[in-house]
Parts: sequence; structure tokens; C-alpha cells
Amino acid sequence: MDVRSASTLSPLALARVLCVVVGTGTVVNGASAQNTHPGQVLQAADRSPLTARATAWQSHRQSGMSGDCPEYGNSIDSTISSSENGRFEVKVAENFRTYTMVYCANNYYSRVDRLIANRNDGSSVVPSPALVVKRDQSKKGEETQAAWIATRTTRSVVYFLNELAYLRSINEAAFDSAFDQYLTLLNSTDDRAAVLVNNLRQGVITWASP
Repeated sequence: MDVRSASTLSPLALARVLCVVVGTGTVVNGASAQNTHPGQVLQAADRSPLTARATAWQSHRQSGMSGDCPEYGNSIDSTISSSENGRFEVKVAENFRTYTMVYCANNYYSRVDRLIANRNDGSSVVPSPALVVKRDQSKKGEETQAAWIATRTTRSVVYFLNELAYLRSINEAAFDSAFDQYLTLLNSTDDRAAVLVNNLRQGVITWASP
């Protein structure tokens, strides 16, 4: 999620802020109907549309490489984003709780977004748009990229801590319930993710109470 556009996030969208750390691609019992998840890929530098291979994978653990593009278990769906607007759609069987998105394009750093909740049909991938960084091996390019990463890192950390603290200030019960639901899932599937999510909650509480 882009920091500049994320300010439009509503309190009801807390799950989207957290969904990148939910689940492990576990299959649940039930019908194999598919959920369609729209998304968008943009160039990080100027937010112009990027034609990239967008693949939904079953696992959240890397299993291999195909050239410069990482693989995560079995591929669920794969498509090419539109050259006009960078948009795409992937279909994920609803019996998968989560999926991992991988974006690959020539001369760009591959992007991996793991542990995305396979929500209702029509829910977008997270983040959307996904920003992908171009490779530039020149000295000037490396310096520009380093400065961009430093600025974006700081802005992202400050934004998300303040955003989560704000959501908690509006409805603490709903905030805690969202975390508790995710922790229940993660405790049975990925202990490290569960620890991370619990530490995040405690960090938000500390951030909001200086």
C-alpha cells in the first residue's frame, strides 16, 4: 500500500492493514469455488503502469527460483498485468485460506507479498497497487534508489504505527478482536508469524501511550 494513498483507509479496513501476516496458505475443507482478486502493478518511481507477470502461489515459504523470479510451492494462477493501467486479476480457490503474490518483470526487482488472506470474491490483493522498483546499476541510480528507500521506509513505519494507533483509539474492542482472530489462526500454523503479530499489537499500544 502506498503511503500517499493509504490515508484514505477507513477504520473498517483494519483487516487489510494486517492481512499480509495472516495464515499460511492452508487448505480448508469445502467447495473449490474460486475467489477473484483484482490488483494493480505500478512502477515505483513514477507510478506509471507496469507490464509484469503476476502469480498467486499456494505457499508462504520460498521453494525455488525461475530465473530471477522466486517460487512459492505450487502456482495457483498467473497472468500478465495490463500495459494500459497495470491492472490484473488472479483466481484463488476458496479452500485456500491464504496465498502469496509474486511480481516479476525484466529489469525490475521481483516483489513478493506473502500471507495474503483469501477473502471474499472480489477483494483486492494486498497491497494494491503493488509498487515495483526498477534495477539501475549506475552509481547515480544506486544513490537515488538508496535515498528513495530510506525516505519510504521512514514514512511507512510512521504511517502504519499512527494508523493502527488511530484505529485502536476509535474502537479498542474491534481492534483487539481483529488481532485475536489472526493470532488464533497463526498459533496453529506459523508460530513465528504469531509472535510477530502479537509484538506488533504491543508495539502499537506502546506507540500510542508515550
